[in-house]
Amino acid sequence: MAIKSFRRIEKKFLLSRQQRDNVIECLCNHNMCYDKYCQNDKTYKVRSVYYDTDDDILIKKSIEKPYYKQKLRTRKYEGQKSVFLELKKKCDGVVGKRRVELSQEEIDNFVDNGVLPSRESYIDKQVLKEIEYFLTCYKVKPKVLITYDRLGFFDKDDKEFRITFDHNILTSRNNVDWETKDFDKSLIGDDEYLMEIKSVANFPLWLVECLTKNNVYEHSFSKYGTEFHL
Repeated sequence: MAIKSFRRIEKKFLLSRQQRDNVIECLCNHNMCYDKYCQNDKTYKVRSVYYDTDDDILIKKSIEKPYYKQKLRTRKYEGQKSVFLELKKKCDGVVGKRRVELSQEEIDNFVDNGVLPSRESYIDKQVLKEIEYFLTCYKVKPKVLITYDRLGFFDKDDKEFRITFDHNILTSRNNVDWETKDFDKSLIGDDEYLMEIKSVANFPLWLVECLTKNNVYEHSFSKYGTEFHL
């Protein structure tokens, strides 16, 4: 069953190709496995559409780094028909994400017309109600598509401990269609990788030692925020 809601710490790092390769070697030596989307241990494509108001109030608030902020987006994974509508919140450094699987038609009707999708699951209903309240506060529409190639890992003994590497991060404001190949910007260099460490607990000592050995340090980076600034 897909996770509908969670709270965790997320840290981001910008790595060179060599740093990425060194860290991946370390992960493979410490109980980390490729996630389910990595077919044959290869990267997969993730596409997200971020929603905002006409005057971009959500991203403007977000880049001010307030104590509390939130974003609404849809997300698709390569090879999957599912579309997830996600409300992502960050409060004092702790990330909470609520998401529900819907059809694109349901999402459009929900966001544009306020038609609440019908679901049997109690958790789905709660997530939809939370998103419905958000939509009463902000009149939003699709603003930017962000796509990237991801390599993901998880810990065999702790499924909440995940590490991802994103590359080829491209954006489009002119066309937010899932299948578009018309992109406006690239957010990082050809030899750069965005690593995210996602955990509900402190990082294990072996990982801290690996990062230190390879001179990998935390780097504040928001895909949507970076796109908005460029």
